[in-house]
Amino acid sequence: MTQEEIKKSGLLELYAMGALNDDERQVVETALEKYKDLRKELSEIEKSLLQYAQIHSVEPGPDVRQNIQQQLSSNSSGTDSNNKSDSSGKSSGWNFLFLAMTLASVAGLIFMFSRYQNLEDQFASLEQQCDSLEVEKSNQIAFYESVFNPGNRSIRINATEKYPESELVIYLNDNNQRGFIQPLNLPELADNESFQLWSLKGSDAPTPLDVFDTTTFDSTIFEIQYIDNPDAYAITIEPKGGSTSPTLENLIGVFPLS
Repeated sequence: MTQEEIKKSGLLELYAMGALNDDERQVVETALEKYKDLRKELSEIEKSLLQYAQIHSVEPGPDVRQNIQQQLSSNSSGTDSNNKSDSSGKSSGWNFLFLAMTLASVAGLIFMFSRYQNLEDQFASLEQQCDSLEVEKSNQIAFYESVFNPGNRSIRINATEKYPESELVIYLNDNNQRGFIQPLNLPELADNESFQLWSLKGSDAPTPLDVFDTTTFDSTIFEIQYIDNPDAYAITIEPKGGSTSPTLENLIGVFPLS
């Protein structure tokens, strides 16, 4: 753990109270050896706890004193000399006893607060994860609503004889100018190859579009570059990263738009 993480975790306070397990204590002691500022902060915490205990110490009631004295008397030899002590010694003993009791109470409060803080942090983290999942879900719903918009045109590929098993669908919406492709069945690629989409229009040279392979996208449907009023789309196998002109001997098929 970093210096700041230890400061914010409450481990120093629990260490001062002796309320850590062996693993936590080892973490703190390792950090104390490494960071001088942590040693100073621990010293201040110990002073503050001692001052707090002294300020909030409570004089015990007579019944409590009597019960403790009876317990002590039952363990003594019964002689008068053992039952007599000076008043200053008694006062010091009582102060020490209730100082220890107060410190134990403070340690318990710090321990409970630390656990409560950890639970709050866990809850905040889970809440953030839920929010992220909700956003992701909303985005996915919006995406598929766009793909299957009633205003979309769906165009299936006319596969070539070289790749007769190929099956792909393009979805186009001329109103919002978005396009999507759904690869249903594609030929195997070599490690140094990619698929590339092209737009075809009249006698113009084919326009290179999206380059992808089977590991590029998490979804089986993904968005492609929209081209206004092409005559057709085509897909080929090209060297890894794509080409500026199509390799016609590796033409997988054409998507006719008219």
